[in-house]
Amino acid sequence: MKARPWADVATFWLPKAGSATEEYEDASWVGPDGSPTGEAPLTADEYRGTWRAIAVGDSCIFQVRNEQLVASFPISEPDAFGYSPPLVPSKPTDPKAVIRRIVRHRGDWQSGDSFYAATDALAAWFLHSAHAGERPWEILRDLGTDTGPPSFAEWVVERRAAGAMHNDDVTLVRIDIW
Repeated sequence: MKARPWADVATFWLPKAGSATEEYEDASWVGPDGSPTGEAPLTADEYRGTWRAIAVGDSCIFQVRNEQLVASFPISEPDAFGYSPPLVPSKPTDPKAVIRRIVRHRGDWQSGDSFYAATDALAAWFLHSAHAGERPWEILRDLGTDTGPPSFAEWVVERRAAGAMHNDDVTLVRIDIW
């Protein structure tokens, strides 16, 4: 019996790494929207559904389908990254102010899609590469394989040394939908 793919999609937060004294972070979350769309499978082994995401700050979620970037959230332009993104205080004095910073997005997923969640330095590199006509998801997908860069850490050091990535925290989560 084949498992329902939407039941296996992870939900995740990407908090910024920092010292115990830091009080602010940004985060992104993506997850399935309850259940499949109710439509018939694309084929006997393919499924589709909807996903929802919320974000505060500049950690991003990218959706790739058929080797094309089909969604970028909450930032879609590489020059939109800055040094003062909206943040979430760890001890908010005004919870409504935090809620007002939340942005939402919804999209459709189908079998074969990949999602990449990245903190700001990596997200900015990803968007700059994609807007230059490159396929950054191929590099990230192939990390640690025979055809890709040797490791994520070494690749990040190389990008920073080349001036292609800011020297900031770097986190990557990849989810493939089967």
